[in-house]
Amino acid sequence: MKPQQVLLPAPRPLASDERALLDALLAGPRSRPELIEQAATARVIGECSCGCPSVWLRADNDTPPLTTTASESPTGDPSYYSLTAHGQNTDGREVQVTLHVARGRLDELEIWAGEEGETTLPPTDGLRYSTDS
Repeated sequence: MKPQQVLLPAPRPLASDERALLDALLAGPRSRPELIEQAATARVIGECSCGCPSVWLRADNDTPPLTTTASESPTGDPSYYSLTAHGQNTDGREVQVTLHVARGRLDELEIWAGEEGETTLPPTDGLRYSTDS
């Protein structure tokens, strides 16, 4: 079965390691002030059904949305933007961390280790940023 978002009964604060990854992505080359403002209010609203540490986010509605152009989007869709970094987790596996932004709002902090299921998060001090997410 394809992994799906599992909504939480109530939004929760980001765990310290989730916050550290989000902050690290927002310190990278594709960050924008609007995303930093949204991240300050972000809460986790869902988790992945496959057991990986990916989470879905929601920021306060009064934070400014991000406006992008098709040329800034890795898919050519101006309503989608992303920030990506790569690192190694504690097991030595390569992990991709992507902050997905949909319609100008933080959407998902995706942690991908090449297959579905549990993995550990990479330390933020070893992240390598992608400039063309």
